[in-house]
Amino acid sequence: MRNYYTLFVLDTDTETWHNEFGAYTQKECKEEIYHSFPYTEKKHTYIHFGDGTKEEIQKVSKELNS
Repeated sequence: MRNYYTLFVLDTDTETWHNEFGAYTQKECKEEIYHSFPYTEKKHTYIHFGDGTKEEIQKVSKELNS
């Protein structure tokens, strides 16, 4: 399986992380932050590098939200 980047963004109102975007390059995730989340602080974004399976993304989401 190809490597996959997943963008997580923190909802500061609820203090929960959400899976917002995924791509095969980190550059695409950074562009998504620039265009879709221009006012979001850098510390409230997280790009995860992995295999992109549903199970892995759910695991990372659970870890971020615990």
